Amino acid sequence: MERHWPDARAFCEWTIRAQADTLSQRLEVDTLLDVRVGAFSTQEHVMCFRWPPQPEKPPPETLDFVLQDPRPRKLRVDSILKSAAETGALRFKITDGHRHEPDTFFGVFVGRLEWTAAGSDEVSEACETDICLKLFDETMFPIPPKKPLAQYRPRAGEEFEPPNTTQRSPFLRRAFHSMKFANDMMRHELAVYERLQYLQGTLLPHAYGFHEFVLPGGRKIYGFFTKDARSLQVRYAHETTRSRYD
Repeated sequence: MERHWPDARAFCEWTIRAQADTLSQRLEVDTLLDVRVGAFSTQEHVMCFRWPPQPEKPPPETLDFVLQDPRPRKLRVDSILKSAAETGALRFKITDGHRHEPDTFFGVFVGRLEWTAAGSDEVSEACETDICLKLFDETMFPIPPKKPLAQYRPRAGEEFEPPNTTQRSPFLRRAFHSMKFANDMMRHELAVYERLQYLQGTLLPHAYGFHEFVLPGGRKIYGFFTKDARSLQVRYAHETTRSRYD
């Protein structure tokens, strides 16, 4: 695309259509998503850190303070995910959450897991524990070229068109330089949760795997589960605390 204006324009038009299709099929409460357990790590290359093999930990006195009062993992969630990885089908039922708005990198949804054993048409096990799903849908990503290409201006001395088809256009290179991809963002999230695993339950919420999700229309996207860490906003927490002493 950095070498050919027609391809760049076609890509911009495609992103506009793709986002419009996504917005016409919003993920609402009670929507069911098929879950392919652990599919991200089996389908994509993940980051491998050779040095340092583990990040340096904070000083002991700091670590003792940080790790006090850890929150336990939800073992029921782990159990259902383990069963679904071996047999049967798993679905995630949305119960709450924020919509994935245009020009944002992810949507956050709250819901519960439903596992159906192989050969059964009924839900075999439904988890009553709410968990959080962070979903990366590339059709909603902020991609600058979606805006009219006329907004982009070449710098002094640059040409709008490259001299030949084998030379990249600096103009188009700048237009596309900030593009992000779902698999790269998932790699970074996975690396953080693995390398800082000892902080899960304290500074980080517990993570429950990095998976592939099938939307109702059949499109596949990546996402991962964490503990539902919703809480009161600071101003409400302050009002609640103050009311105790009034």
